Amino acid sequence: MIDYTLGIHLFRAENSSLAGQIRKIILTKIDDNSSMEAKSVQEKLRKNKNSSLYAIITSFGLANTTLMANIEIVLLVLSILIIIFVGIFAYQQIKRLQEIVSTRRLIHMVAAGGMRAAICMIVIFGLLAFIPTIFDVEGFILNIGYFLEIASGIFLELVIVGVVLFVISTITWQITSAK
Repeated sequence: MIDYTLGIHLFRAENSSLAGQIRKIILTKIDDNSSMEAKSVQEKLRKNKNSSLYAIITSFGLANTTLMANIEIVLLVLSILIIIFVGIFAYQQIKRLQEIVSTRRLIHMVAAGGMRAAICMIVIFGLLAFIPTIFDVEGFILNIGYFLEIASGIFLELVIVGVVLFVISTITWQITSAK
């Protein structure tokens, strides 16, 4: 629901516009082919025009949806910042190492480091993605359960990135090894 309705956005504090969109869809898209339950919901929304937005906000849990969307944006911004800082650091380290070793040896060392980093990514993010399937995370303190539920999809994507990085690093490492 977050991805399809809110998409990429800045931080949101209100969800009445989203409730208005849902209300509009319920009032216009439910027709004679719809179920009796859907028709009864549509009828109740037409009767209670004043409180219909509040009913939609509470029944669809739009407060939690807005919170999860804001957490997702924070994670996206943090990920981008981490990538930028790691890129700057890696560039500085490679420049420093170029003065010490040959290019072939430098590529071999970077590939070996890539393999180690990929293994760490696979293990750490795999475990973090697996936590919500083992434990009931909704009861965790400080609502960290919502964070783990949202982030588990991102963690699985990072496991895939780790596998791709491992394969590329392994091939490069093997090519640049001493014969």
